[in-house]
Amino acid sequence: MVLYRISAGFAVVVLLFLLAGCVSQPRGEEPVALDVEPVVDYYFLGGYTGKAGEGFYVIAGEVSEVKEELKKILAGEPAGTKFSRDESLNLVVFRGVFPTGGYGIEISSVERAGNNFIVRATFTDPEKGAIVTQAFTQPTAVIPLGKLPPGTYSAELYVKRGGEEKLDKRIEFVVE
Repeated sequence: MVLYRISAGFAVVVLLFLLAGCVSQPRGEEPVALDVEPVVDYYFLGGYTGKAGEGFYVIAGEVSEVKEELKKILAGEPAGTKFSRDESLNLVVFRGVFPTGGYGIEISSVERAGNNFIVRATFTDPEKGAIVTQAFTQPTAVIPLGKLPPGTYSAELYVKRGGEEKLDKRIEFVVE
């Protein structure tokens, strides 16, 4: 009789444990590395010398169209958040405008987990007293995503500065 009560109690505990596992929160999709070739350019906007800080954007089109659209964004136009499924999209990581060279940008990985893109970048600055190019630079990385099916998407930019990596920017956009 005592053995039966212990076994029944044990069975209830095991059943509750199994049910808890079945109704737990679903895990998000595991990130998958994308096979993309980011275009990194340190003179992306040519002779552009306007003041501009860092940015993370979704811009449609070929690289030449991306350059023109980025100039408009830097001039104060809002970045796009709605796109057509017929447009080829790019994530753009923009370091800003600097009066000299020596500012670096490297895209270490681009991953996708469902409708979320994860970009990992390393930003470097010239060391104090370093000899650098005396020309305006605009370190920029253009990451081609191609055409996406309709849906709501997000993209996160993780930046490593020095030795620490942290979430720098997050954007959302819609493909109709």
